[in-house]
Amino acid sequence: MPKNNLYVRLGRNLVKIRTKQKLTQAEAAERVGISFRFYQDMEAGISAPSLPTLVKLVQGMKTDFAKILEGCETIPEGEEEPPKE
Repeated sequence: MPKNNLYVRLGRNLVKIRTKQKLTQAEAAERVGISFRFYQDMEAGISAPSLPTLVKLVQGMKTDFAKILEGCETIPEGEEEPPKE
């Protein structure tokens, strides 16, 4: 499955936030209250958080939405927008 560029951007932001706090992926996952594997997949750009998980990331990592979502404001050219519900 090809990686979604938005997921990759979000993952890079998570790496920056985590490493600035000198946490391992396991420590970050525990702090947020999600599985290590899911956290690892988010950093790798394979998975993206749901809105409730995004809130848990902000709270658990003691950061804000802007830092986690930096660079994710637009859909990269050539990528389709997510389906509308």
